[in-house]
Amino acid sequence: MDDKKMEELIETISLVFADFMDDGESPTLIASVMFAVAIKQLRLNLDDEDFYAILDEIKNTEMLTDEWEQAIQDTKRTVH
Repeated sequence: MDDKKMEELIETISLVFADFMDDGESPTLIASVMFAVAIKQLRLNLDDEDFYAILDEIKNTEMLTDEWEQAIQDTKRTVH
């Protein structure tokens, strides 16, 4: 994917995110759904080794730890 296509994809996803925010949806929930879709697509399109390598990389990112735990708590509150 070249830079132009990547920028187009980022803009499209940002607009979808903004539309749901405008409808009053939780930013955490929107991002969680987008993340879940991304993970599902990775699972469908990668072999086991590559898929689990990416998951390990995500889990090992300390920067995401607090946000991930908060997203899980928000999702649990929304579901229950």
